[in-house]
Amino acid sequence: MKVCKTPQGFTLLEMLIALTILSVALLGLGQMMVLSIRGASFGNKVTEATTFAQDKMEELRTVDWNDLQDGNDTITGSQGIHYRRAWSVVPTGTMKTIDLAVNWKDGHDHAIHITSVINN
Repeated sequence: MKVCKTPQGFTLLEMLIALTILSVALLGLGQMMVLSIRGASFGNKVTEATTFAQDKMEELRTVDWNDLQDGNDTITGSQGIHYRRAWSVVPTGTMKTIDLAVNWKDGHDHAIHITSVINN
């Protein structure tokens, strides 16, 4: 009776192919992690800028209607980013339109804008 021996283990070539496939997959995963972290960081900055814009708009809405005027200021966020807020007040009859822009730089220029109308 003949006993058939089956090879056990992997050859060097099979191991090299498996490691190459694994390396390519891990590089892709690493790139996705970097993009995910950048996206989350940018989203955090947009949220912070939006909050600063809403805070300023609420503050302007409490100012006496006759005292509303253009202005700007700078506020520093939790990550050390400086946000510049600028607003303009445009009177139209018994209403005033407030246009507020928040700008910041983090390697690129970014801005958000909000508008509100206040009635006398």
